[in-house]
Amino acid sequence: MKRRVLISIVIATGSCLSLFTSVGLATSSQQASTVVINWQIRLNDTTNFDFTRLAVSLQSRPGKRHAWTILGSFTPDKKGRFVTSVPAGSWLSVDVSTSDPTVKLSTDFEFYKLEQNRTETIMWQELYVPTDSEQVERSLELRRGAAFTVCIPDGLSSGSIQFYKATEAPEDKISVLSFTDDKTVFGSSIGGLRDGKWRVMYVGDNDVIFRSDDLNLKRGQILHQKCGKENTRR
Repeated sequence: MKRRVLISIVIATGSCLSLFTSVGLATSSQQASTVVINWQIRLNDTTNFDFTRLAVSLQSRPGKRHAWTILGSFTPDKKGRFVTSVPAGSWLSVDVSTSDPTVKLSTDFEFYKLEQNRTETIMWQELYVPTDSEQVERSLELRRGAAFTVCIPDGLSSGSIQFYKATEAPEDKISVLSFTDDKTVFGSSIGGLRDGKWRVMYVGDNDVIFRSDDLNLKRGQILHQKCGKENTRR
């Protein structure tokens, strides 16, 4: 008789979890060789969000000292659901990536750079798959943030993008994305940010501020900056 397990945990980066809880323990003769996992990705704000812009990469190994075996990459449906079959009693590596920069990292880092037509890993963990159930349910919890597109001003080929919440002291909370070639950041987005008012500065190698913008970021939205010279400072 199949047993179902319900799990709903907020993911912590780099954590090693064995938190599948079974309704009842099976005897050794009833232990499953494979386990079907019904995955559900949850987001605290799903407004205009497309779950198919997420991808989940899975790997397994029978023990901590063994090499990883790639199980594949899985795209959830429009409701954030997908199903996989994995070896029972194995360790599972779970990486979640996104092409939507409004999803926040599951770490304490404030932001990430998302290049055009690329994805960024926003969550990763390792967990143990039980042997006492043939089918379990697993929930991945994500948070929604905001983003803005990079607009490199004329004449700035190397330097940094510096940004901070306008309501916080910049010397304590400033984030810096450095680059040696403006082509490496052209068309990129700065994602996973908190909503609210931000000050964004484009700074040259000699600490000259080429451009300074005040942005009002809203959760679930990407603010596309207008690339002009009206805010340029010398």
